[in-house]
Amino acid sequence: MSLRLIKKQCRVQTLDTEKWLEAMRSEMDSMSENQVWTLVEPPEGVKLIGCKWVFKKKTDMDSNVQTYKGRLVAKATFHDYEIWQMDVKTAFLNGKLEEDVYITQQEGFVTSENARKVCKLQRSIYGLKQS
Repeated sequence: MSLRLIKKQCRVQTLDTEKWLEAMRSEMDSMSENQVWTLVEPPEGVKLIGCKWVFKKKTDMDSNVQTYKGRLVAKATFHDYEIWQMDVKTAFLNGKLEEDVYITQQEGFVTSENARKVCKLQRSIYGLKQS
């Protein structure tokens, strides 16, 4: 992933870039290990859901940064939904899907051999109404 892409995604200063990149890699590795999606050819007529990164610095009581968190979320929330947030690294493991949901691949993590594929979710991710 390029430094320019990291700055675009994170909107952070260069000093923190490597830490934000590691947070993004950690999130993607976790999703891969937990088989959150499979890459498939996009079915005809399917509506893809976009994704975005949400970033947060976790600090201690003295405001010292302890952790850089990157979370990949679906851009699929609807108005009037009550949203609850908790800090559970793999909460999506509990979100089994009963219908087919497809999301776009995340910029910067797409390989050339899979560039035309989409992610078919096997488990829910943050931001989906199914979560």
